[in-house]
Amino acid sequence: MAKTIPTTKRSSPATNYYLILYNTLSCLGWGYILVITCFHLAAVPFPEILSPTSKGSSHFSFQALVNYIRELIEGLTKEARGALTPSHNAVTIVTVITQLLSIYRRMTTTYRVVGHAVAIVQTAAALEIVHAFSGLVKSPLPTAVMQVYSRLFLVWGVTQKYGQSSQNALYSTMILAWSTTEVIRYAFYALSLARGVVPGVLVYLRYTTFYILYPLGASSEALLIYSSLPKTNPLQGFKDGSWNSWDYFRGLMFVVWWPGLLVMMLHMTKQRRKVYGRGAGSAKLKSS
Repeated sequence: MAKTIPTTKRSSPATNYYLILYNTLSCLGWGYILVITCFHLAAVPFPEILSPTSKGSSHFSFQALVNYIRELIEGLTKEARGALTPSHNAVTIVTVITQLLSIYRRMTTTYRVVGHAVAIVQTAAALEIVHAFSGLVKSPLPTAVMQVYSRLFLVWGVTQKYGQSSQNALYSTMILAWSTTEVIRYAFYALSLARGVVPGVLVYLRYTTFYILYPLGASSEALLIYSSLPKTNPLQGFKDGSWNSWDYFRGLMFVVWWPGLLVMMLHMTKQRRKVYGRGAGSAKLKSS
């Protein structure tokens, strides 16, 4: 049986309902981005099961999804079996390299697939600053500002403005880290508010996956910022005018990004100790 952790609910039903709605919609938004990104990188056509069908039946749409998944698994299984036969051993390495290069090329086009959706969903997350400032949630305001600002800076100040950043393969790793983190986080908050308990597996994911996802996301972010900078020396750029004030600001952000990652890692490590260090029964979980 999954371990559950009790959570404290808000005294105002209206506040509770609003936060449940906000976190649920945010989870769905990032879930959509995660699924679309994975399908794109895997070169798998996304099934149009959500569009109206000729039969107009929800059962038909569900059956279409089941058939699609079954056919996909069968196809991948056949390919895997073929690759393991002796006759294919000689070309297996070449095939793997070819597939990796193909994935890399698709990684450079992820922005065209999900960039608009990311801009909408991430901009909506600016509400979290309002939530923290107004006291709707107990999240520290500086932490909320740091998280939201850093994301909006990447969305609007870097990838939206500079093609060398939006077409960089690191954009894909950044989005995978963001979307996975946010699906877990928003699902965690929504369930804690709606049910008063959170499944133990979700608690574990919330307070463990950051060890991988935070460094992956933050390093991708920093290197995307770096890719947007002029290729000339910043000191020489000051003399010849090839660097402007916005370039120097992004350069400063690249420098402070790494200690910022350390701050966020320490914050999440502290939160993890609060949950697992005091025992499941007494841990108080926040919702934002």
